[in-house]
Amino acid sequence: MTRVEKVLSLVVKSGFIESTTSLPIIRTIYPSGPRGKTSLMYAAYTGNIQYLIYLLNNNVDPNVTCITDSVGQCSTALMYATSMGHLSCVRKLLQTKANPNIGRISDYCTPLMWAITKNYLDIMIELLSYNADFNSVRKNGISSLMIASELGHLEIVKYLLTLQYLKVNLKTFDTGMTALHYACQSGHLEIVDELIGNYDTDISDTESEGFTPLIIAVQENHILIVRSLLMKGANVHIKDSHGKTAIVYATENANYDIVRELILYGAKDDDNLTSLITGYENDSNEIVNLLINYLPIDSKKMIIGEWLDNKRKDSKKLSKKASLKASKKE
Repeated sequence: MTRVEKVLSLVVKSGFIESTTSLPIIRTIYPSGPRGKTSLMYAAYTGNIQYLIYLLNNNVDPNVTCITDSVGQCSTALMYATSMGHLSCVRKLLQTKANPNIGRISDYCTPLMWAITKNYLDIMIELLSYNADFNSVRKNGISSLMIASELGHLEIVKYLLTLQYLKVNLKTFDTGMTALHYACQSGHLEIVDELIGNYDTDISDTESEGFTPLIIAVQENHILIVRSLLMKGANVHIKDSHGKTAIVYATENANYDIVRELILYGAKDDDNLTSLITGYENDSNEIVNLLINYLPIDSKKMIIGEWLDNKRKDSKKLSKKASLKASKKE
């Protein structure tokens, strides 16, 4: 930090407006400043509304960006004010034509996304009133709704869902996740209910590996979310790219309650009896019995019987071999 930056930073933090008139108004990036911040950025970051107003009244450009823009840092005075929760500074910057849609060059994070990340509902509403783009996405495709859904910011999700033209089914560019996927993964039941209560939400949408929100909720053992999705008509028969349905994952997790819930909503074992075999191999006897009882009485029963008999024979052979080896050693 240069001497000028140090003095300016102290003045801004102190709140002494009288001192600012004798200091240079730095309208652009400090040529030698290691952080590349402007005086307006310092005022916005510290919440010094008096100095911020003074600078804006002297025609300092509110949309100058920081040359050290990088992930985790801010890029404009508006982003600094937003990240620190300084509503009065945010409001004043917006009134003087600060652009709410200038994001970081590094990842396209915008002030609106910062406000949502920090759960600043009042600042988010202020930004939206100045036409902040609520459908913009970061470089990886993550949207504002996804951020709020993953972090569990219920009131923000509720507000966003009231916005006309909100795109609730946007997908990330890498994994193909939607806001509903994130909410199911993180276990935010109330947010899941809000999202699936919106008639535009695709409740059985798949991400890059073919996982539906239901499959993800099953994988994470979130039974209340599973139940809520099923009540809203989630498809229990969709297979992912690995050829597995939700009931297979429930069996792998040995989650009897979820298996039973899925069966009640029409889930069945596949033609290869993957769930049944998995349950047997995991010694999940309750789940095995549950699956057998709900399977239709047809040739599958014969297949099951033959398969179980073969398994028992194999296990007996292995035990005999083990005992023979043990006796030979003796």
